[in-house]
Amino acid sequence: MTAEAVPAVLAETANERLKRTFSSWFWGSMIVATLVHGATFAFWPELTAEDISYEAEEIEAIELPPEIEIPPPPQAISRPATPVMATADIDEDITIAPTTFEDNPIEDLPPPPEEVATDISAAPTFTPFTGGWTAALGLMAVISSAAAILAGAVAFVAVRAACGTAGTTRDAR
Repeated sequence: MTAEAVPAVLAETANERLKRTFSSWFWGSMIVATLVHGATFAFWPELTAEDISYEAEEIEAIELPPEIEIPPPPQAISRPATPVMATADIDEDITIAPTTFEDNPIEDLPPPPEEVATDISAAPTFTPFTGGWTAALGLMAVISSAAAILAGAVAFVAVRAACGTAGTTRDAR
């Protein structure tokens, strides 16, 4: 038996498999996005605006006086005076009288206010609006977010494919 050089066959990496299937993933996602948008526009309820016509009165032009007198600017406001320490002699024993229950007995307090029966049904209530065009805008926001995520993923794959083997690891077999 003779020793011959056998050419080394490298195993296909995950990045190469991803680059090879990029075209089918891209066009498949484009078709799905087109169908989702088409179905959304086809089956969405039609939104119409009410007629809010109005009648406008004829506007009358007013003639302004030929000259307007502009008053002079106001004078500058003077700065406040710098605080000065007082020189008066104040007795240091002056304090606020202590507040105790002995000095202020509970019997001298006024009676508590009378309870008034309140009708809870008269209070305003919050009623959320959960239909109409607000729901449509919410659904469109979700759909457009999903489309943006899909477009970002497709762009990421396209950049990875354009970069060739950058960032890949190969087996050293």
